[in-house]
Amino acid sequence: MNGEGFVRIEEMEEGYPVVVVDTELCRAKIAVWGAHLFSFVPKGKGERLFLSEKALFEPGKAIRGGIPLCWPWFGARKEEKGPSHGFARNSLFEFLGWEREGGGTVVLRFSLENDEEKRRLWPFDFRLEISFRLGETLAVEMKTYNVDDVSWSVSQALHTYFSVDDIERVSIEGLEGCRYLDQLTGETALQKGVVRFSEEVDRIYEGRVSPLRLLDGKGCVTIESEGSRSCVVWNPWIEKSSRLPDMGREGYRRMVCVETANVRDDTVTLEPGSSHTLSVKYVWSD
Repeated sequence: MNGEGFVRIEEMEEGYPVVVVDTELCRAKIAVWGAHLFSFVPKGKGERLFLSEKALFEPGKAIRGGIPLCWPWFGARKEEKGPSHGFARNSLFEFLGWEREGGGTVVLRFSLENDEEKRRLWPFDFRLEISFRLGETLAVEMKTYNVDDVSWSVSQALHTYFSVDDIERVSIEGLEGCRYLDQLTGETALQKGVVRFSEEVDRIYEGRVSPLRLLDGKGCVTIESEGSRSCVVWNPWIEKSSRLPDMGREGYRRMVCVETANVRDDTVTLEPGSSHTLSVKYVWSD
């Protein structure tokens, strides 16, 4: 599917299609496996998303970097079988097409529905739609439809990996006073001051989580989310990075995850015929 040169589909490897966007405003790449945006470059600027130099591009495998989709559960399942962070990021989506909006922004849409294999992991009927608005800014929307005749619940996240110059120069503003669960210790605490990094961080923040400002040595990104009252902040630091084969030992220095989410008390329950939209907009400034 070609769009006057704006949008095209390439195969990185056999059976691994990637939608490539190249407009006067930005360049971007989205793997159809996982509807996974793994590169976003505004014209005249640098790469905005972190992608590990050891990232895997294989059918059914999650990509280390970009924006993985965590759905219909977040984290590991303790009592039931299934991949960590759900099956969406490992599934082949349908590319529904694209459209061009005013000002040169391009919108791409993807969808995923249940099948026999997924029902063995999660026995509910659903439709998941993902859209990307690509221009000078980046917006992502994840819309979940319950097309079953029973209610069910989902936890989810847009697991965004931001590219940074040096994690020790990074700060996050906007979470001051929020309660968080430290997933490394199991303890809860209140955030005092801005978030900074000098060791492994894995926290779930709850409450007022938008807008946020992520600052590092090369600029700032404002994170504006809707449909969410939880946020995950993660950096694996040295020891855990060394245990992640697709990260690389020094990868942690160039990334931080700030994830728009619905987890813990923010888990979403959908009645038959209803839907929920989780969305985020990223605005970069130098």
